[in-house]
Amino acid sequence: MSHLTGSSRIIVEVETSPGSGTFAADGRLRADRVELCSDDGLATAQVAVRLGDDFDAIDAVQRYHPDCRIVVRADDTDAGRALFDGYPLVRRSLRDGNPDRPRDEFTLSLTSVYARLATDERRWVYGRRMRNGAILDGLATSPQEFASKSVLVE
Repeated sequence: MSHLTGSSRIIVEVETSPGSGTFAADGRLRADRVELCSDDGLATAQVAVRLGDDFDAIDAVQRYHPDCRIVVRADDTDAGRALFDGYPLVRRSLRDGNPDRPRDEFTLSLTSVYARLATDERRWVYGRRMRNGAILDGLATSPQEFASKSVLVE
């Protein structure tokens, strides 16, 4: 188990395109909060997006697509290990038009990969091939005959 030190730097990475599995650090993102629970499916995170003259809320909506994973890491954790791995569930934009108090904010509320996969019916597995009791029994008596057998289980 890795522990964060006072000198740990938090890095937020974004998938380069939906489903690519390739991530790049994004200096515009700051992890404000990561909540981990005993059940990985309940993990959430809050990430702030730095806006500017060259990158506004419209750019943020286009860049931080709901199907692009976002990973939060500490630079001193074990290689490849993430503090949080999930998807933008809610994208919020706050605009304050008062010229004396310029306040444009954009935040991402993230949900864990597990939570998203568990609640999105398109990603449910309805059946898979595996060994049933008859095959397991057959392996004990005739391993060669049953070694490559499986049945569809729903």
